[in-house]
Amino acid sequence: MSTNRFVTTKMFFVIPVLCLSLATLGTQGSELPSDLKATFEEINKKHNTHLEWNDALATKALDEANRPHSVAAYLKIRGDKHFSKKDDRNLAHKVREALKNPFDRMGKRVHHLPEGTIYGCNGNLDTNGADHILSVACVYNNPKMRTLRV
Repeated sequence: MSTNRFVTTKMFFVIPVLCLSLATLGTQGSELPSDLKATFEEINKKHNTHLEWNDALATKALDEANRPHSVAAYLKIRGDKHFSKKDDRNLAHKVREALKNPFDRMGKRVHHLPEGTIYGCNGNLDTNGADHILSVACVYNNPKMRTLRV
């Protein structure tokens, strides 16, 4: 009888720890440095010069990069790119490369966003695996437009 109580008590502690561990697996990696803001602005300004950077949306973009489809926004663009650990190019170059295909597909939608649209971009770099994985996202909202879950 006391053995069952011990096992039950032990499981009471093991299950929450396991759940917490699984929850953090999807968000491993380091947040990108804030000096990449200029790189994100450069990428977006090529498609629309009326966009305004918003730090709160940059925080939401980090959430979107870590957990796709987790953020409600009018428009979202995200990309993941694997890089060899031997790739010594700077992070700004890697961000441009990670967002190239997503912007090739979605750039026209960014171009048509109206004046007053705010946006933020962010991401993380996971260096734990065989390759480095860069996950980045940009999130766009406009107070005049209905927020859609895209």
